[in-house]
Amino acid sequence: MKNRANFGWSEIPYGVSELKKEAALRYSTARTDSLLRGEFLQCCIRDCEEQLPKRHRGQTPLFCPNHGISVSTKPTYIYADAERNFIIGKQIPTRLPKVENFRLGHETSEDAVSWNVFVSIYALDGLAEAFEKLTGIAATEEPELYLWGNRIDSQCRKWERLREVRNVLEQELTFPTEPDIMLRVPGQAIVLIEAKFGSSNPRLADKKNRFGSVAKFLNRYKCKDGRADPLDRNWISEQEDDQILEQLCRNAVFAHWLASGVEQPFVINLIPRKATSDEQLFRHHLTDNDVQFHVRRWEDLCGLSVLQGAEPSVVMSYLKDKTMNFSRAFDLP
Repeated sequence: MKNRANFGWSEIPYGVSELKKEAALRYSTARTDSLLRGEFLQCCIRDCEEQLPKRHRGQTPLFCPNHGISVSTKPTYIYADAERNFIIGKQIPTRLPKVENFRLGHETSEDAVSWNVFVSIYALDGLAEAFEKLTGIAATEEPELYLWGNRIDSQCRKWERLREVRNVLEQELTFPTEPDIMLRVPGQAIVLIEAKFGSSNPRLADKKNRFGSVAKFLNRYKCKDGRADPLDRNWISEQEDDQILEQLCRNAVFAHWLASGVEQPFVINLIPRKATSDEQLFRHHLTDNDVQFHVRRWEDLCGLSVLQGAEPSVVMSYLKDKTMNFSRAFDLP
C-alpha cells in the first residue's frame, strides 16, 4: 500500500471473527451459556476467560489484561488505548481537536469508522472516485478531505473557513457544528457527509436544551446573503419538533455557507445498508434552490475500484469483519 502523508497502516480492530460464538446474545442472564456471573462478565474475545467487573456510570472501567478492552452488557467494548481502534495513521485522530474525542476508542464510534474508511481512500488516491460515487458527478481534480473540520494532509490543521462560519452562526454555542467528513473540489463543489454507524439522525426534540424552539433554531441557522435559501422554512415551521432533522438541517446550512463562488453544496447522509433512510422526510426540509441531498450506504464505497485487489485488502478486511454491538456491522459478502 501507499503510505501517503506518513499515515502508516495498523492492525485491524477486533471483529466478528475474533469474538466468542454468539457473543452478541450471551451477555444475558437468560442464557444457559451466559457470559455474566453476578457483578462480573467474561471478556468477549474467543478463548479468553478473563472475568471483568461490570462497568457502572461514573466509575473507572477495568480492562482485560490480555486484550486491552472493557466490556459492557450492551453488548459493546471500549479500548483502553483508543489508537487501537484505527487501521491507518492511528497516532493522529486522538490528537486532533474534536468534540467528544473520548469516544474514539469505542467499538461503536462512527468517527473511528469515518477515519478508517476515508483516510484509507485518501492514502490510496481514491477520493475522486469516492466523490463521484457519493455525488454522481465527476471531480475536476483530486478532492480535499476534511474530518471534523481538520484538513487531512501532512499538517492536519483546522480549516479556517469553518471557524469563520461557526463564528457567524454559532458564536455562543458550547458544542459547535462539526461536520463528520467533508470533500471539497475548489471551484466545483463542497460535500458535507453526515456519517451514521449505529445511531439515527437526531431530531430537534432531542436537542431542545441546546437549540430551543423551532423558530429560534431557524433564526440561528439563517440563509447567507445573496444565495438562495436551502431550507423550506415555511414547511419546517409547521412541523412538530420531533419531525425536524436538526443535524441534517445544520449540515445543509453549513454547506450553503461554506460553498465559495460557484461551488455546488452537497449533503450526504452516509448510513449502513440495514439502517432506515430519512431521505423522503428530509427532502421536505429542503428547497430546490441550493443544496443537493443524497442518502448513500457505507457498503456503496466497497465497490470503488481503488478498494479492489490485494493492495487495499486491509480496508476491505476491516469492513467485512467490523462489529456493531458484537454483530456484523455491514451487509457484505
